[in-house]
Amino acid sequence: MARPAKLIKRKKRVTVNYTLAEYLFVQGYAEERGITIAEYVRARSLDERPSVKRTPEEVAAYMELVALANNLNQASENLGHERIDATLEQLDELINQLK
Repeated sequence: MARPAKLIKRKKRVTVNYTLAEYLFVQGYAEERGITIAEYVRARSLDERPSVKRTPEEVAAYMELVALANNLNQASENLGHERIDATLEQLDELINQLK
């Protein structure tokens, strides 16, 4: 069975020469993102920023942190509202005493 035709055919080639250290840096960046060196160099040369590929464990930990942050935010908002409600009740009591 033949390979399906690509939608975008790249026909122009650019050759880049790196020192060993530069090559190892580029290779490491590509590996972090789970893409080939060619894909990484192409993306960066077109001013794109390929994102780092996250493991399922990292994604789960991030989602857990987001949930904790949301809970903390909600708790702090509730504390603020409770303090306002308590202050309003004290003011109402004072006003009633003055009457």
